[in-house]
Order: sequence, then C-alpha cells, then structure tokens
Amino acid sequence: MRKITLFLLLFSAILTYGQTTTINFDDDANWIPSPDGGITSYQDNHVYAEGVFSATAVDALRQGNGDQDGFPGALGEFSWRLRNNNLTSWTATIASGGVDVFSVAVRRWDASPFPNYNLEYSINGGENWVFVDPIINSSLNEASDWVTFSGTIQSDADDILVRIIPNASGERIMVDNFAWSGFSAPTTPTTEAPTPTEDEANVISLFSDAYTDVTVDTWLTPWSSAQQTDVLVDGNDVKLYSNLDFAGIETVANPIDATEMDTFHMDVWSPDATTFRVKLVDLGAGPVEGEIAFNIPQGEWVSLDIPLEDFANPDLVTGPLLTARNSIQQLIISGLPVGAVTAYVDNIYFSQESLSEPGCLVDQFGQWPGSTFTPNPALADGETAQNITTAGWAGEYSKVNVVDG
Repeated sequence: MRKITLFLLLFSAILTYGQTTTINFDDDANWIPSPDGGITSYQDNHVYAEGVFSATAVDALRQGNGDQDGFPGALGEFSWRLRNNNLTSWTATIASGGVDVFSVAVRRWDASPFPNYNLEYSINGGENWVFVDPIINSSLNEASDWVTFSGTIQSDADDILVRIIPNASGERIMVDNFAWSGFSAPTTPTTEAPTPTEDEANVISLFSDAYTDVTVDTWLTPWSSAQQTDVLVDGNDVKLYSNLDFAGIETVANPIDATEMDTFHMDVWSPDATTFRVKLVDLGAGPVEGEIAFNIPQGEWVSLDIPLEDFANPDLVTGPLLTARNSIQQLIISGLPVGAVTAYVDNIYFSQESLSEPGCLVDQFGQWPGSTFTPNPALADGETAQNITTAGWAGEYSKVNVVDG
C-alpha cells in the first residue's frame, strides 16, 4: 500500500472533492466527550461524528496542534492521540455510500519506544479484518512528521470499518485527516473472466479462448435491440453488448445438439445490469424455449453455470419450457434496465460431466459389441468402481449412467 508524507494544509472541517470526503477533526462541535472524562484526557469512547462518518477510540484523547518532537500535533486544530499501551485503538465507521479508497494521516510522538500498530479494514461489521499497512518507525520514514497511509476497499457495503490497533505496547501516535471516496462501480473490466477448467472433450463451445468453437451464424441478429462489438479484456477476446434490451445469437446453419450436455455456462461482467436473462431456443421441436433471469452483482465477473434441466423447470423459467435441446439454434440474452445494459460476455459453452472421473459411482451396466467393462472386484449397483477399462467401446455411451461419487 502507498504511504505519502503529507505537506498539505487542509483548511476546513469537511472538504469534498467530487466523491472524495475529508474529515479533519477540527470542528469542536462534532467532538463528543466520553461520559467518563474530559475530551483532553485519556478515556474510552470519545467520539467524533460528522455526516455518515464517525470515529471512536479506546484509551485516547483529543490532541491539539502544539509542536512535539519538531512537528505539529495536529494538521489543523485537533487530532486524535492514542496512548502508549497495548489496549488502545482507533476505529472509523463510514455508515453508508461504500468506500473505493481511503487514507488517514498518522505521526508518532517520538522514536522511543517503538510504535507498533496495524491499519486494517472490515466490510462485514468487524467479523473479518483485512490488513492494509503496518504503522512502525520504518513506515513512518524514521521520523515524527505526518505520513498518509492509503488503502483500497472497493465495496458498497454499509458500516465499513477502518481501525488502527496495537500489536504490542509501544509509542503514542496521532491520527488526523481521514479521507475516503464513495464506492462507484467500475465501467469496464480490467481482468479477464475465469479460465474454464472443463475437459474440451466434454464441451460444446460457442465462444471461448479456452476451446475450439463451433460455427456461430451471428452474434447479433437483425431483430436484436442492442449493439455488439468484439473487444479485448486483459488480452482475452470478449463480446461486448451495449444499450442492451435483447440480443439474438444464432446457430441455425449448424444447430447444437445438447442432449448429452448437463450445463450451460456463460461469464458476464456488467457495470449496470440489475437483471440478466438467458434464453435457449430449440427450433427443431416446435419451437420450444426456456428463459431464466438472474440478479447479478455489478462490476465483477459472474460465472453462470446453469443446469440445462433448469430451462424446463416451471419454478425457474420466466415463460415457456425448453422441453427439447437436440436442435438449439438461438441463444438470446437480455437485461434490465431496458435498453440501458452494458454486458461483457465470455466463455459461452455447453458441458457435461466427465465419464472418466475416478471415484464415480455406476448404477447400471450395459454390454455392446467390442466393449470391455471390467470392474475389479465385481460391483453391485451403486458401488464405487475400483478399476474400469473402456478400450474398444462402441455404441451408445448412455448405456452406462454415471452419478456423482
């Protein structure tokens, strides 16, 4: 994490630059003394509160701006001072609006004893803490001047916590000028989608750098309501849909037989979609179709692994049911808000579970010419196969049903 020696003179109690807010602790009216003693005495539960921000501490006091060890005790009128023991701590809370990045200014009282603190944050109410930086002599540039420590959170959670806690009893420190920028979802992905791990032998891929793709007639039918472009994300090919209401993708010339497939997969990244829908259409059976809607998080890659049987489940689909999938010729994506969705999509494929995974269970056996199927020892239905050879298999693979084991 970055640490920058602070030379700025901040001149008001609360400064806002765009989405960045700075609290400099200089408004006397915002200090609330602990019920146990005055604001300039070491106490638990002194509070500074302003807007969605609040800070409190254990065994701390309000520090003035008088010089100590050659540097001011506060960057403005006031700061916090944490006591030189292993019980003191300081915690800031940002109640709403989330946090992209934050910074806080810290200085030591002097060089001895050794200051020994951690800067951390939590986005789940303190259940888990993420380490940001140590606050020790070396990170303070071996001096008592103010240093700004910065952290990146990028979360829209409420009640985000940032704390400074001791690792052991050490030197006093002062804390001032806490700043943060509210969360804003990124508008474009900066990293590629997760790389698929399925064996290519078990995949029918429409679009993925990880597999050999089948022929797709078009990635944007004339009747679509969207724009489509091919882009690179972190060096990886991605389909970008803009102003998306709905977009048709067709494989009419080479229909997809997904009868033996188990799952449909698609990776989606969107800065603005509140709902994302996937529809599969089999034009060889009537037609028949099934559509499933998802509420997806924004600003991150989301891997949709959809069991194909779900497209025929009336409890899950939003309309007709996909009752056949031996001639899939259309994939239709859509989203909300209507006509305003930006969606990056990658790794679009059908897959089936491998028939050769060790430790699978076999629930029925079939015989066909030229086949060798030799469990060792002989197995009853449902037992774990210790040794199966499949050299010279011919005929229908579906004569052996493989279930999870």
